[in-house]
Amino acid sequence: MPDASLDSNPEVTLEKFGGDVLGATGEGLPMVLERVCQFRGKHLLVVSALRGVTDALGEYARTRDEAVLQNGVVFPHQVTGVERDPEEERALSAYVRNAAAMNSAEIIGLGEVLATNLVAYYLRRKGLDVGRVNYYDLGADSSLHVVRPNPNFPVRARQYRPQDADPDLEASRAIGKAVGELLDKHDVVVAPGFVARYHGDRAVTLGRGGSDTTILVYAYSLGVKRVTLWKAVEGVRTANPDIVPSHRLVRHLTAMEGLNLTLFGGDIVNFKAMQIAAQQGITIGVRYIKNPDVLTTIGESREHAPQEDMPIKYVGGVRDAVMMHYNHETAIARINRFIERNLGDFVHVFGPALSPTVVVLDAKKYMEIEDEEGWKDEDRRSVAAVGIIGEGSGEMKGALSEAARVISDAGIVVRGTVAATRGGTAGGYMAFFVDPQHFERVVRLEHERFVERK
Repeated sequence: MPDASLDSNPEVTLEKFGGDVLGATGEGLPMVLERVCQFRGKHLLVVSALRGVTDALGEYARTRDEAVLQNGVVFPHQVTGVERDPEEERALSAYVRNAAAMNSAEIIGLGEVLATNLVAYYLRRKGLDVGRVNYYDLGADSSLHVVRPNPNFPVRARQYRPQDADPDLEASRAIGKAVGELLDKHDVVVAPGFVARYHGDRAVTLGRGGSDTTILVYAYSLGVKRVTLWKAVEGVRTANPDIVPSHRLVRHLTAMEGLNLTLFGGDIVNFKAMQIAAQQGITIGVRYIKNPDVLTTIGESREHAPQEDMPIKYVGGVRDAVMMHYNHETAIARINRFIERNLGDFVHVFGPALSPTVVVLDAKKYMEIEDEEGWKDEDRRSVAAVGIIGEGSGEMKGALSEAARVISDAGIVVRGTVAATRGGTAGGYMAFFVDPQHFERVVRLEHERFVERK
């Protein structure tokens, strides 16, 4: 049985179920039912779109090809193997008929809206008392295909950035009482992840992995200090299993280790979600959907977490970072622009102050900004960033030089190095920038040195 002590308030359990858990056609719904029934009290479930649906919606938003909408969105919801509900059928028809008039953010967010309906109807048919948080109001008669935005949707955005908005925690909490009222009326409440509203009814999404962010917003609004993210992978591992076969389960991460891990390619938890968790003192439990005892807890301080003989928790990174050399004035202007576009935490600066080197870990966003601004960074270099994460690294004598030696002994050129602490911790991470073709080899070498051999 799962460890029920993960939940700070046994009366309210907050859980997020991702698309890989729900499956391509809802085949994961029985596991959702099983996990919900294992915990007592009230449940707020945040759900992502079915696997593959968001990609199909993105293609439809670009092409407006009705065949893509029918084959990639409607069909997966009609072949779930679950008894169909007339209301669900009418709602699906209403959303599809209105899709042509929707903007890109509304279209891409439809997957979570449809998944919310599917999960809610399924659990209701299994005998649970289920309520639902609605992103849209269908009107008194959904057969009329009238779809109206719900201006009281309880996840609010701080700015109108349709594809990558930041949540407004205080505004969300101010109107979040509606969710509490639903929990008073129902044992289970299902809500769509990923989507939000800005200034009433303007549709935005919270960016890649935004459903993780959604459940942290609800935790803040409801005053809940622990959430569970159900995943189709076996917890947080010490490295990407596709790169390092000898990876291990990480049972405990501090909030700062969690933040650093998300920056360096550990995509188990969304970065915005991890930021909220760290700032608000919310603990995240990452559980494997097929075995709830496989658990990584993120948020406990080193002093309070059970001791593990693992000063380094993760070795990994990103293959497609970009490196530029600027003069001082250009560097300041560029960095300010990165901060405005939510890239500040993904930027590393090192070298002489008058001619610093700048590395951006998210190359895709950098290229978008470069195109918008008309920059001509002719000396831009593609690099891979390998991060060695663990607060215990600060207590390992000579760790930075040892990590650099491991790379140089393999005949690989290090293009740059940074080491940093976060929140006063004793050694948050070390990072090395190398040519992209060496990424996997460096990850394996550093994992062998710092995790396997310690």
